[in-house]
Amino acid sequence: MVSKLERTRANKKKWALANPEKIKASSIKWKKNNPEKARANTKKWKLKNSEHIQVYNNIWWAAHPDYQRQWYRDNRKKMCKKSTKWKREHPEEIQDYLGRPIVHMKVNARAAAHKFPMQECIVCGARAKLHRHHPDYTKPLEVVVLCSGLDSCHAKEHEFAKTHNNHFHSMRWWKQYAKEHKKVIT
Repeated sequence: MVSKLERTRANKKKWALANPEKIKASSIKWKKNNPEKARANTKKWKLKNSEHIQVYNNIWWAAHPDYQRQWYRDNRKKMCKKSTKWKREHPEEIQDYLGRPIVHMKVNARAAAHKFPMQECIVCGARAKLHRHHPDYTKPLEVVVLCSGLDSCHAKEHEFAKTHNNHFHSMRWWKQYAKEHKKVIT
């Protein structure tokens, strides 16, 4: 025997299948009137159905391989403006893959203005393949010029940091080193 609750559910399901436009309009209206609840419900649903979403996305992207590439080509300027605006408004959130703040933008701007020349490695005096090394990422304009490569001064400095709990030589240490070896730090 079918219960009253089951009959009601079955009738609602039949009505919903017969009236998809009304369901959609009602849903849109509710989302407009309850945006916070709608976002919370969507988030909850996505967490609950993450595996289903992943499978669906994989199938969809496999069927449309050039969609994203074409969309970025068509909207490149728009995305660049949006990204630049966000970076300008949230400078403290811009980080590299290790979670350190990215300071290259300031240093590159300074270099472009010819205020920060890279002449030679402060340790070995090499003049090729030079990198700017930041002993302290919170002070982006304090930079030491080191040579780069597999067995370079820059690599050795990062090895030193790994063995000393992610602490580089301080700028004070580099200035003392430069003074002792008669080198110039910019």
